[in-house]
Amino acid sequence: MGASGETQGLSHARGRHSAGHRTARPNVSLGGFLADQSGATSIEYSVIAVLISIGAIGALMLIGPQVLAMFNDAGGAF
Repeated sequence: MGASGETQGLSHARGRHSAGHRTARPNVSLGGFLADQSGATSIEYSVIAVLISIGAIGALMLIGPQVLAMFNDAGGAF
């Protein structure tokens, strides 16, 4: 029941470390970083969204003058 020779960070009943405890950074190698694909899906969706936006802007630039003329004709009737 005596104190052990080795001291460790105190934790409370739920197993969390006390406020003064510092956690070590995980050991991540370059190969592990390059093999990690956790963000690949969001990047792919972003690229798809950009391509759709570029296509929509291009289509609006092509049909824009015709739409403007149609609205001007409709507005001129009043």
